[in-house]
Amino acid sequence: MNLIDITKRDKVNILLFKLLLIVQYGFFLLIPIAQISRGLAYTPWASLLIVSVMWVNSLERTDELGILVYFFVLVNVCSFIYVVVHYGYIDKTAFIGVGYGLLALVYFPLRKISKQIDIMRVMAFINIMAVVIILIQVLYFNIFGSTLIHSFDPAKLQIRNGLRITYYDYIVLINIAISIGKIFEKKSFLNLLNLLLSIIYIFYVSQTRYIEVVAFIIIAIVGVMYVWKYLKNGYVTFLSVVIIFIILPISIIAIHTIYTALIQPIIDGSYINIGSYFARLGEIEFYRDALKNNLLFGLGNFSTSVGSMSWTTIHGPEGIFYTQDLGLFGDVVRLGIPMLLIFILFVVFLNKKAYRKFSNLTLKLIIYSSIGTISIFGNGFVLGLILALIVVDKNSRRNYSVEN
Repeated sequence: MNLIDITKRDKVNILLFKLLLIVQYGFFLLIPIAQISRGLAYTPWASLLIVSVMWVNSLERTDELGILVYFFVLVNVCSFIYVVVHYGYIDKTAFIGVGYGLLALVYFPLRKISKQIDIMRVMAFINIMAVVIILIQVLYFNIFGSTLIHSFDPAKLQIRNGLRITYYDYIVLINIAISIGKIFEKKSFLNLLNLLLSIIYIFYVSQTRYIEVVAFIIIAIVGVMYVWKYLKNGYVTFLSVVIIFIILPISIIAIHTIYTALIQPIIDGSYINIGSYFARLGEIEFYRDALKNNLLFGLGNFSTSVGSMSWTTIHGPEGIFYTQDLGLFGDVVRLGIPMLLIFILFVVFLNKKAYRKFSNLTLKLIIYSSIGTISIFGNGFVLGLILALIVVDKNSRRNYSVEN
């Protein structure tokens, strides 16, 4: 078997990819300076520096998804220019907005290095380390009421059912998606461990209702499809039995919980007294009217600084509305009608035969979930990563020349 040639630039990009993941996890909250840990998680600059070097190292002829990524980046750059010209001043949040948009360029180096290493395996290793370390710190705080390492400020975080950290929701959700897909392909202790720890993180640390729903939907759909695949062929596997007697009853309970928490309040009208529903309904009406004034650019890709003259223009008369709560609709409000075109083209391309591998379904579900309340398009790293992982399956039959 011929090993794939690997250049010095590829080796550099492989190392940078691992560093990028660690940065995305805020160095696992191990740096005893809260501002640094939060800064790594909430600003794009450290990641953008790494992605820029990786992108330059991997310049080559692109594919159809790559063209869409460049289109997405262009829309973000144009939005930045629009904000400066239309509002007459440069808001620091506009820089953050375009910075996150540029992170989508990570697609190109990841697509290239996927020919040399199993990037899903790398992600699983680093995610396991991150989740374990963060779980220990959150558990310690919930028991003793203080931080084990002063790497985050509890006063700036929400206490729900214990300390709640939402910095890493989507990257952990992506790990759930890739691990559940791999588990049903072949036995893998690494992916099983990654899946279980990621689920614990989502429900114990993140406690974000929408993320919990998406994680459940991914697991339930793939589980049911796995069972159906073997039942229709007339035989049952051990894993099928486990799914039927363990996962399906849990799924029924979860469905009931989701119905009670999300759907029933709309049916019986009690949503009026629930803050999150009230805010979102107000957001939809406010942003719908705002979008009518400028379909091409929307409001612009920035959040605006507190106290700014544009605060109520972006966040409504009471200052409590946020476009990131509204998924794809919020993206259209931020970046204009081109975002709707980008989303439609992504869906069309990702349903082509080349991307129909079963394990890709889980990643596609995350993209489809952006129609809901929280969108992947707010952080280009997440978008570029998901697209790269989908393309990885096209290279999965190749031999890797570098060990992880």
